[in-house]
Amino acid sequence: MNNERYKYYRDIRLWPLRENLNYEQWLENFSDGEEKEIAQRILDFFIYIPDGMINQMLSTVIGKCGYIFKKKWGDSWSDADFKNNCWYSLMPGEELSITDSGYGFNHKLKNIIHIPENRFVKYEELYQKLASSENQNVILVDDFVGSGHQAIVAWTREEDNNDKKRKSFQEIVIKNKHCVIYAPLIVNEMGYKLITSKCKKLNLVYIYRLDEKYSIFNKNCPCWNGDLNLYNKAVDLITNKSNMLGIPNDKKKPNYYKGYKKQGLAIAFEQFGMPDACPPFFYWETETWKPLIKKVYSRL
Repeated sequence: MNNERYKYYRDIRLWPLRENLNYEQWLENFSDGEEKEIAQRILDFFIYIPDGMINQMLSTVIGKCGYIFKKKWGDSWSDADFKNNCWYSLMPGEELSITDSGYGFNHKLKNIIHIPENRFVKYEELYQKLASSENQNVILVDDFVGSGHQAIVAWTREEDNNDKKRKSFQEIVIKNKHCVIYAPLIVNEMGYKLITSKCKKLNLVYIYRLDEKYSIFNKNCPCWNGDLNLYNKAVDLITNKSNMLGIPNDKKKPNYYKGYKKQGLAIAFEQFGMPDACPPFFYWETETWKPLIKKVYSRL
């Protein structure tokens, strides 16, 4: 019955073709019987966001940003200002990597929402623009916020300039009265709490917020339907499989077997893959272990 449902998901393109999400080969990692039943429960709970849905969510979250701008600027803000009075950038990772998933949204913003190319600015250049002006509007786009760690580091750290420290983005935004919105499509509860408590004057707008029950390591997760015995068996299974595969048992590492910061999410995006918030047994690959989906990027 499960395989028929998964095939239906693929037929209607809710799930992608086999080469991008191979549930058959992933299920073969588990023995028949109880192991496979647990794996199928996890697969039933798994959230996959296809690219068409990402496009719609992106359009919606940008529209929601207008409420923040309207609240700040009143009648002086209009829909036309999305294209001529707003800068678009991303919240980078700690190392400002070009591989951060947010870069993929520039193409979408340009071709789907028709944002002019001259309104895009690299995050490292945004500092100078905000430091030398006042009352700017900025939207930082992203697909997913997990722990919120990267956002806090990017927003609150003091910038290096010839071995001297400059003010943080947070200080510049407060001093020069800018309106900056961080607009991920999905935010995990952990990241939501940290960003809203630690990042002053950073407005957070999103489409979906995942509460603690979305972690497969939460005994109240809908995946287990309140069955504590089933939950304990599932945790033992994931732990044993992870140990067998040599997946790190060090919670300080991004590839920690429960996912970064023990987030334990079961989620992936068509274009951007699976974030570090997910347990590695979803994407781990060896000669004897086949992945459900490729891990494309790092988003903590």
